[in-house]
Amino acid sequence: MANKAASAAKAKPSAARTTPRSAATPAPTPAAPLAWASGITVPVGDLGQVARIAADRGQPAAVAGIDLPGTSWAEVAPTSPAITGARKLTADASLRVPLTMGGTTVADVAAGRVDAQWQTLGRTLSTMPRRPVVRLAVPAGTDPAQARAAWRRAATAVRQTAGTKAVIEWAAPVGTTPETAAASYPGDELVDVIGLTIDPKRHWASQVTGPGSLTAWTTWAAQHSRRVAVHWTLDGTTPAEVSQLQGWLNLSATKKRVAYETTSAVGKGGKDAVRTYLSLW
Repeated sequence: MANKAASAAKAKPSAARTTPRSAATPAPTPAAPLAWASGITVPVGDLGQVARIAADRGQPAAVAGIDLPGTSWAEVAPTSPAITGARKLTADASLRVPLTMGGTTVADVAAGRVDAQWQTLGRTLSTMPRRPVVRLAVPAGTDPAQARAAWRRAATAVRQTAGTKAVIEWAAPVGTTPETAAASYPGDELVDVIGLTIDPKRHWASQVTGPGSLTAWTTWAAQHSRRVAVHWTLDGTTPAEVSQLQGWLNLSATKKRVAYETTSAVGKGGKDAVRTYLSLW
């Protein structure tokens, strides 16, 4: 057997034989479909990252998260990079819009002084080819009563012109519990989804279970007949934490408690964490 192999090796021409045109290169094995709508948050100026990262993980992105700086209302104009870019995506856009867009104060929003701008945003969202999510974010530390009044005013204005063509997400204050944040909750009639942001600086175990954890918030949301959206970053996250989050999302999704999930900084996280993410997602 060894002599035959050696003879065959000697007889083999030195130049590699060209693969016949009819022989196709085997395609990579596709990842198993996720049980929830998973997305990627990217900079406004590089929405192409959504497709590139989705290709790397072997799983299409269901959602494209777009965090707006909030310095000007021009950021959400019909011809803005965020809106025009979102129209071209094959994923649903999730636009994080600060309540204080363009330097507006929370008091101004609550008083209705920028209703027209929020209504214009609603009209723009209503013309999107896919149903977008608008994440109305209140500045940290805002008085709960004022935060509630301002959020309700903005959401009402968006709803007046967008109707049901947009999903309105309430961004729960980071680091709070459902009980402490209850005073700022705008109400079920305006909130479609409750958004949760994972703080990478907080001890991971307490993020999953315990007061103010994903589990606590998801249980509270279910009591309001609402699902949650989970937003997190690979920056500062370990491979074990990535795996634990994937398990939590999978379990919660089977209970119909997760609307969608997005991650950011895919290219900036630790190599092992990124590798774990790409293998699990």
